[in-house]
Amino acid sequence: MTDDEKFARVDMRRINEASLVFHDIEVQVNHLFKELAIRLDTKAKDLMKTEKKLEKKAKIMDAAALAAEVNLLNHQKQEIQEELKIDRQRLEKAYVDARSVMNRKITEVIETIAIKEGYSAVFEVSALVSDERDDITDDVIRQMNDIVTSYKIDY
Repeated sequence: MTDDEKFARVDMRRINEASLVFHDIEVQVNHLFKELAIRLDTKAKDLMKTEKKLEKKAKIMDAAALAAEVNLLNHQKQEIQEELKIDRQRLEKAYVDARSVMNRKITEVIETIAIKEGYSAVFEVSALVSDERDDITDDVIRQMNDIVTSYKIDY
């Protein structure tokens, strides 16, 4: 290490908490999960209605017809469970992808600031006491919020 080297620090936790785009991503994902839950809840209620109707009809149906109806109902339940699993995986992947895109953007902003300010290295910290002049977290937050204020989840 030489005397002319400058080092900076950045608090990624604070950046994630203060970034408008990360907040936007969280809001979108929560909304999409709620929509998914409502959609699947509606399907589950429809199946329960069908099941109740089948219970009433069971008394007058022959065994083969009843077995076919029960098999169909069970198949529909499995399809809903599979749909939930697939949709949940897709949404989780979309969330991870969005976070990755934004993390790359944060890295670009950090690199830009480091070059502009002449820092030899920037260290990620969560709690470290040092000279505030070496902390570029607020600069990164400001630039991120200027550059990217929203992000559309690809789901």
